[in-house]
Amino acid sequence: MIKISVIIPVYNVSAWIGDCIDSLMQQTLQDVEYIFVDDHGGDDSIEKAQTLISRKGGSSDLFRFLQTPQNGGPGLARNVGIDAARGKYIAFIDPDDTVERDMMERLWKKADATHADLVYCQLRYQGGDKTGLTDGNPVFPVGPLSDANQRKFLIGMKTFCVTFIYRLDWLNEHQIRFPKYRSSEDSNFLIRCICAAQSVACVNQPLYVYHIRDTSLSKGVSPQRYQEKLDAFDDLWFYLRRDGYLRIFPEELGWVYLKKAFAVGMLNYLNSTEDFNPEVIRKIRDLLDYEVPQWKENTYLKKFKKEAFLINRLYYGSDLTLKAMRWLTRMAGVGL
Repeated sequence: MIKISVIIPVYNVSAWIGDCIDSLMQQTLQDVEYIFVDDHGGDDSIEKAQTLISRKGGSSDLFRFLQTPQNGGPGLARNVGIDAARGKYIAFIDPDDTVERDMMERLWKKADATHADLVYCQLRYQGGDKTGLTDGNPVFPVGPLSDANQRKFLIGMKTFCVTFIYRLDWLNEHQIRFPKYRSSEDSNFLIRCICAAQSVACVNQPLYVYHIRDTSLSKGVSPQRYQEKLDAFDDLWFYLRRDGYLRIFPEELGWVYLKKAFAVGMLNYLNSTEDFNPEVIRKIRDLLDYEVPQWKENTYLKKFKKEAFLINRLYYGSDLTLKAMRWLTRMAGVGL
């Protein structure tokens, strides 16, 4: 029996994929398959991965290589892996990161004991000023995920989809997959998972090592990135409406949209250009009013003062204010 299928989307990571493979081949858990999905990059990442695995004696049955039909981003590459997976649980690892050698074993033991829909660990940073710092999602008692704890999860979540393993038949039952967009695809996926989860378990240790790279996709700035983010949340909102979660968690999901779609989308756009278009600003604000019409009364605006200040300045601010906000966030950095 394959216990966990680990899916690795591969795109232009030749310089780092060797370290990732080393950490995978040192895993202490047996009966794990590793699915490398080639997303048609321009370097020799896949060839390098195949050579390294062959040289280190990796089984062709447990180290599998697939392709996306064409370049589509990490979300679509992960979907290809999910659809081909044979494991009871699914995991995702980015090919420029590494994991502790007992990560899969510890997550599997927790999953096998609890049969939870989601089992997760925490994360440790490597690189730059954050080296050695840990981060992750809130911890809840093992077992059924209460309504109150689901609300806390949505408010306190960090969108590290790579720190979780997901029960495959549960993912298929709820038809949860990544959207086609290249920005916020992880937020879309993980928020749907948290809303649908009936049970969770946590190994409260930083077993995933997130390597900070200046060239990573999440650090990229482009004039299209804000639109990809808003499109990913539009896709998410379709499923949340369809499945009734916007009715169950209106305040929490509204707060998620305010932070991760509106505020981050606006800042993505402002930081992508020196001469922003007022029509784009208006469009982002109008979309907030459409998707979360009662946002001005959201409970969490009163609870989280710093984030509320930023959101209000981005919504009501003049062009001069927006330019000042752009400068301040560039200088200080904003974590939403």
